Amino acid sequence: MKSRKSKSNKALTLKKITMIILPLITLLGIGIGVYAVLIKTPLLFANSESSREKKFFKDEIVYQYGYEVRFNKVLRDNGGILAVGSYLKNPSEKYQLLVVSFDENGKELWRKEFGGTGDEWAFDIAKKGDNYIIVGTTSSKEFGVKGRYDALLLEMTPKGNIVWSRIYGGPDWDRAYKILNVGDGFVFVGDNFKKGGDVVENFGEHDYWIVKVNPQGNIEWSRSFGGIRWDRAYGADYDPEYKMIVVTGSSNSFTDGIRYDGYTVAYDLQGQEIWRSVLFNSNTLWPLDVTISKSGIFVGGYVFEKGKEKSFIAKISKSGKVEYIKTFAENTRIHSLKVIEDDEEKVTLMFSGYKDNGTKSPWYGQFIVTNVSDFIIANGSDNSKDVVIEYPIKSEYGMFFSTTVDSDLIVFSGMNFVNNKLAGYIRIIPR
Repeated sequence: MKSRKSKSNKALTLKKITMIILPLITLLGIGIGVYAVLIKTPLLFANSESSREKKFFKDEIVYQYGYEVRFNKVLRDNGGILAVGSYLKNPSEKYQLLVVSFDENGKELWRKEFGGTGDEWAFDIAKKGDNYIIVGTTSSKEFGVKGRYDALLLEMTPKGNIVWSRIYGGPDWDRAYKILNVGDGFVFVGDNFKKGGDVVENFGEHDYWIVKVNPQGNIEWSRSFGGIRWDRAYGADYDPEYKMIVVTGSSNSFTDGIRYDGYTVAYDLQGQEIWRSVLFNSNTLWPLDVTISKSGIFVGGYVFEKGKEKSFIAKISKSGKVEYIKTFAENTRIHSLKVIEDDEEKVTLMFSGYKDNGTKSPWYGQFIVTNVSDFIIANGSDNSKDVVIEYPIKSEYGMFFSTTVDSDLIVFSGMNFVNNKLAGYIRIIPR
């Protein structure tokens, strides 16, 4: 009798345990399944630790040094981030060129300052073997500046040591904003104001300025584009397949002098113009960046449309044909954009700049074109199925200047208002 009762108690106990454990196993299985799906799903703007790549451990870097810091461009290299820009020690002094190296945790490894009695800014950086080429602008007369400003190139080692520095310019106002590695040398892009010195062409006031230099910084050729008024280049990219240099900017030389149009101009490696295309609306259209993908050339910037400032994205074919212009997001400007191209049916443009809701604040997002063939703009309307996702950052003042897309991360850089000072600001998100 006791044996039967014991067996019965054991069976009852086993049944209870089974009733408790089976739901737990089921929940665990569901949890594992959901986790697997989440890991395989690209969470572009996820902030959770489980979705973040372990190669970089910081979501953002806030860098305060002196009175003001601006990070105009970043480069992912050697497992960390190299940021170039400028800083102001105090309001009574001049800007100094600034380069800061951060490790994968956002910790400063080293800092390099460069400057004289005038202003110095760094705007872009490119790789040269293990070293870097940095481009910017200087006004320090002790460096040999010929006019008000000259373009500046620096070669720097991975530890921040300067190998050489060169300035380029004429008798007036000459600046450089972009540097492109074109295989056998480099091309820097900016604007010039008056013919003379290194400026061999000028057609009026400001002109686009495109200069090819060899790896040692010696000029191979110099070109200008423009007319009698103001023509200024801000964005540039290089297509190694077509061996084509593409430059974009704004111009009022070919209008009534009031309206600004966007001109994108393509050159070969000998400096010969291949084509030019114009982007325009009823008032002002101002391109600030250009990026090249396998499907075409994308230009971004801002427009004034019916009295309101908006961002725009345009697509140009590699033969120079304008395919569309899309405006969106009131009170915003795109400063920089890059392409993520999975296939011909889905193109994602990562953009950054600022959004003005009373105070300018850093702003970034993605523009997804889900059906490129349907993306047709006419008279301000379209029949596309595009998706715009915006991510403004709460701030009293700030903006992003650059967008960098790598295999695992997307990095935006600029400045933000922190503790009553402008700090260098880097935002990092996983792809």
